[in-house]
Amino acid sequence: MVTGEWMRQKLVEPLKEKQRQEGVELAHAQWRAWNNRRLEAEAKGEHFDEPTPQFQNNTQDRNGSKE
Repeated sequence: MVTGEWMRQKLVEPLKEKQRQEGVELAHAQWRAWNNRRLEAEAKGEHFDEPTPQFQNNTQDRNGSKE
């Protein structure tokens, strides 16, 4: 059991954190791109009705249980 816990702490948790961070960075990039399009349309006096980026908080593991 000690080996399993060590593996979780040293391998699994850092990987999960990296994936979470990448998801945050992607979400920020999508929001920035959306906002840039909105600002460009506003500057041109054009109507902008593109919906905001939508994200799911999908934190389920492979077994379907929430973290």
